[in-house]
Amino acid sequence: MCLLQLNDWPFRRFIVTTVSLLVSLDGLILLDSLGLSVPIVRQLVAFVFLTFILGFIILRILKIHNLGNIGSILFSVGLSLSFLMWMGFFINTLGKVLGLNNPISAISIIATLNISTLVLLYLSYVRDCNIQLDLENRNFRIFSPSFLFFVLLPFLAIFGTYLLNNYENNTLQLILLLIIAVTPITVVLDLVSENYYPLAVLAISMALLYHTALISQYIWGADINYEYYFSSLVLKNSSWEPALPRNINAMLSVVILVPIYSIVTNLDIVKVLKIFYPFIYSLVPLGLYWIYREELGAKKAFLAVFFFMSYFHFYSCMPALARQQIAELFLMLLIFTIMIGRKLLSRVNKSILLVIFSFSLVISHYGATYIFLLALVISVSVLVILNKIQKRKIQKYLFNGENFSLVNWNFLSLFTTFALAWYIYTSTSTPYTAVIKIGDQILSSIGEFFSPEASQGMNIAMRELPFLQNIERWLH
Repeated sequence: MCLLQLNDWPFRRFIVTTVSLLVSLDGLILLDSLGLSVPIVRQLVAFVFLTFILGFIILRILKIHNLGNIGSILFSVGLSLSFLMWMGFFINTLGKVLGLNNPISAISIIATLNISTLVLLYLSYVRDCNIQLDLENRNFRIFSPSFLFFVLLPFLAIFGTYLLNNYENNTLQLILLLIIAVTPITVVLDLVSENYYPLAVLAISMALLYHTALISQYIWGADINYEYYFSSLVLKNSSWEPALPRNINAMLSVVILVPIYSIVTNLDIVKVLKIFYPFIYSLVPLGLYWIYREELGAKKAFLAVFFFMSYFHFYSCMPALARQQIAELFLMLLIFTIMIGRKLLSRVNKSILLVIFSFSLVISHYGATYIFLLALVISVSVLVILNKIQKRKIQKYLFNGENFSLVNWNFLSLFTTFALAWYIYTSTSTPYTAVIKIGDQILSSIGEFFSPEASQGMNIAMRELPFLQNIERWLH
């Protein structure tokens, strides 16, 4: 029985497993309250339940099956995070209406999580109790050298940061980077079976992120300090105040999701940001691999994703941008739904998932939302033009028939309306006014774009750099 395809299990076994995890989580929380805590176990059970189980239940409500290992994992995580953010939002809103001072407290979060899980399970029983499916067979052996090799990489990253933090020794980290750098050569030479490519992508992604994220017991970076402040403010006050005039305060990926993880796992915010968020973000390259594989084949897809992970911002900057990690997951899921969903999903389910993930993108990161909105405008315009000139062969070649049939004016209008409404009515409209000011600044100073004195990007492009940085510049 494949653990990664929980949505395809026989319903009786599925509901026994999920209820057992829920009862175990409640029991561990009760033991903690009695001073009888079990180290690590609560954190592990809580993380699995919050990150995966809720999404698997929603997949069964939607009657979505046969996604395979990767599809099941990606969709379950995306749906779980979406549910948690909106659950926290509605708890906070309802609490404000009822005059409660602490809607985002441990009692309310845990009680709501239990009630909502039972309701979701009932809905899944009504919708999907009679399903019988064959699970995807594993094409690799767990104890094979390739499997053990790739599984070892994240642990090397963890041990490497431990040595660096406690003994100021970075030898293991350097060895890890050397091993990762050699991996594409083994793929090109066909020394690794294609069946292990997804595992390799996930392992390398986790290792690269953890080898920087776990350095120091404190958070480091720029934006993450503000994200820490606003999430800790919610945790301290047991309430989210949407009127606070700061862009980050409008992002539920920080002000709601982080406090929920902190409360249920009983970990401080720093550990949530340094352990859980990089793991969630490590799924982005896995989804990209699956998307690229459909267009390029397995080997080229692996090399393309490896290039994405090799870009230093992936492992040096992203661990310090919590809300952007969540936003890029939803952005990847949107592309995944459009490109891969044609084979796995019905049109109705594709529409539902597009709405869920696009709305979740809006409440996760305003910058990524505006970029995706621009991409939507361009995509829909191109599709309209192609339809007008009736070059159906070109359209079929570029867009593979109905791949983009849901990317239309209706979806664009819905996404734009929700994004503008959210950004105007939260955080005193600061996410909305910010982009207006940026646009005005661009228009008023467009003549300075090519001046190295005024433009940071042009300055980097024109100035003299050391040899290795110059090579990197030309690569870009």
